Amino acid sequence: FKNENIIFTHFSGRYTKPYIFMQMYKCLPDSVLGKIYLGIGNELLKLDNILNTPRIYFHGKDNLFGFLSNFYPATIIDDNGLIWPTVEHLYQASKYNDPERQVYIRNQKTPFKASFEGNKLHEYRRKDWDEVKTAIMDKCINFKFNQHEDLNRMLLRTGQIPLVENTSVDIFWGDGEDGTGRNMLGHLLMKLRQKIIDKIKLTYDHLINHHTKDRLADCSIHEEDGLY
Repeated sequence: FKNENIIFTHFSGRYTKPYIFMQMYKCLPDSVLGKIYLGIGNELLKLDNILNTPRIYFHGKDNLFGFLSNFYPATIIDDNGLIWPTVEHLYQASKYNDPERQVYIRNQKTPFKASFEGNKLHEYRRKDWDEVKTAIMDKCINFKFNQHEDLNRMLLRTGQIPLVENTSVDIFWGDGEDGTGRNMLGHLLMKLRQKIIDKIKLTYDHLINHHTKDRLADCSIHEEDGLY
């Protein structure tokens, strides 16, 4: 502690694991976020500056915003009650109608291996995959952020900043690294973020309206009693 600032440092080198910081970050109250400085390489960045950059880029679970990645270690439960290690596992398994193939992918030890297995055997994929894959991805990330309150909060803390999956190997889900990709994963995450915000606003408005009606009712009673 120094000058009321909390300093986490230092993330640098080949084997940096910034998601360790994210584990600490997601447990912190909003009141201290502006007092956090993060050392990355030779840079010392204030957290609220990081969160107010023009864009948030993510790719892989070890990125500072790796919690946005499908590879992030957050188990999810599907509509059938099955537990999946990551979003990537469920998404890749959904490419196939064969239950044995789905179980095989679900049992892969890492999301990297699940991705590898899911991208094999193209001839056995469901025929309508290109038509349904966006809706399936949307459902998968909804499972993730609706079933993990901490990740939900972290998504909300990104505010209205554009979310971009920065990768050169995917021009559909990512931005193609040079911005020519469609960034569909980023768009789905932003859509989910807005849905969460709208739900909070609706709940807040309902509470305010309910409270206002109660206050007006109390005033009416006092007026009838000659107490107003």
